[in-house]
Amino acid sequence: MTHVQFVLLACTWWLNEQGAHPNQVRLPAQAGTEIKMTSQVVPSLEKKGLVEREVEPADSRARRLRVTRRGARLAPRAIAVVEAVDAEFFSALPPATPSTTAGTCSRSPTVAAVVCRRAPGATLSWAASSY
Repeated sequence: MTHVQFVLLACTWWLNEQGAHPNQVRLPAQAGTEIKMTSQVVPSLEKKGLVEREVEPADSRARRLRVTRRGARLAPRAIAVVEAVDAEFFSALPPATPSTTAGTCSRSPTVAAVVCRRAPGATLSWAASSY
């Protein structure tokens, strides 16, 4: 699985867990990816049996994304692995402080916080979701 596939699967899974079924415009907005790249990568996730695209009831041109059972099993496991690697990699660095300047390497926020941004007004990070 490529990094972009991981990001898109993780964000689709998270949004589905929140009761949302994103289309290929909302998903890249959430994931911080470009729409064109997202539309090129989503079919590979579909071929792997990790996501399904359904016709959007309000707009037959749009497709909603939903993780499959296989995708729902893989996403939280992949997130846990990536976060463990992230924690190990950054553990030798000092924690980030308000005085840390851009371009200076410091301990990063969790992968979950970076990969899938919270929706505006959301109070629960996906990192708090059980997996």
